[in-house]
Amino acid sequence: MSLLSSFSPSPFLFGRDAGQSPNTAPDIFSQWCQAVEFHNKGKVAHVAIDLETCFCDPESCGGNRDTHDVAERVADVAPVLKLAGISNYWVHCAGTIDFYLVEPEGDDTIISKSSGSAFESGELDTCLRDAGIRTIMVSGVYYSLCIYDSVMDARNLGYDVVVLSDLSADGDMPLFMSRNGSTQKMINAGAVFAPSSEVLNYLNL
Repeated sequence: MSLLSSFSPSPFLFGRDAGQSPNTAPDIFSQWCQAVEFHNKGKVAHVAIDLETCFCDPESCGGNRDTHDVAERVADVAPVLKLAGISNYWVHCAGTIDFYLVEPEGDDTIISKSSGSAFESGELDTCLRDAGIRTIMVSGVYYSLCIYDSVMDARNLGYDVVVLSDLSADGDMPLFMSRNGSTQKMINAGAVFAPSSEVLNYLNL
């Protein structure tokens, strides 16, 4: 039995019930499934954004328990994805590199950014295109800022995007409250949402 025939897509949020055109997100889901079905996981990448001490550590000004837990879960999931042939791309703010709980490996790709979106400088887009990657799974912080900006830019650049819904969180700053509705906007743009557990199950990991 193939992976596609044995997997139910119900954990993936898309379609009319999500307030989105039914012709967009299901196509992303089918393309992502197809990449895995044909053992082409090298065409799918995991992009982890801003998992740094200043944003994730509850003892810092920008972190809380949610951001800590996200970093902890990404630290567990990223190596498993890599074993499946899915490359990890770690995006951090320009300046010092101070990853929190996660430990990028030597052959992972580390990208610096100077604004909210991981795609602003063009470096991440270039690296992904050079590797032939057209589908990305996104994790990290802050959900309503950098994740949102990165997902929207990725969709505008033509990437298929799966947001790992349990691997992203906001901090406690009031600014986040002014950007509620981010999930619906990402869905409307064509992003697909899935918990990491279902993704790992789909990959038979």
